[in-house]
Amino acid sequence: MTRYVAFLRAVNVGRHTVLKMDVLVQGLEKEGLVNVSSYRQSGNIIFDSDICSDETMKEMISDQLEQLAARTDVFLFRYDKMRSLIGFDPFHGHIMEGDRAFATFLSKVPAEVPKMLLPLQDGISLIGVIEDIALTVVLKDVGSGPVNDLLETRFEVRATTRNWSTVKGLVERAGK
Repeated sequence: MTRYVAFLRAVNVGRHTVLKMDVLVQGLEKEGLVNVSSYRQSGNIIFDSDICSDETMKEMISDQLEQLAARTDVFLFRYDKMRSLIGFDPFHGHIMEGDRAFATFLSKVPAEVPKMLLPLQDGISLIGVIEDIALTVVLKDVGSGPVNDLLETRFEVRATTRNWSTVKGLVERAGK
């Protein structure tokens, strides 16, 4: 069995796709996923599976979401990749007190990735891209709302964004 984390786009955020995570967890367990749990209520799922194809798992999760009348994108990552990302500590040296860090999960690896820090908007900077994960810092006095939209536009992909503390918490929980 391999451990996975999945991020669902725009679930339980504002008036977007409202979804009872416990109902989704039960549905995924019926589909054969093991040790399924959710982290917070914003579309973060942890599970184990021996299904060989990531695409098959994404389709299974999408089908389950559609049964719950929730059409949204699914971003799937192996736990080991997420654990390595946390261990790498990509924000070290990029954050001042009060700034916020975000990880944005992209639907595919961008065709062109900037080689250095890239301002996206006043107070919002892309500090790097590791395969299909973009890492962004938002200065303390700037709202974080546009991060996802800015990166979707910049890289021409679908995406979902999480606060770095949420990503770390999810990975910590998945490791237990």
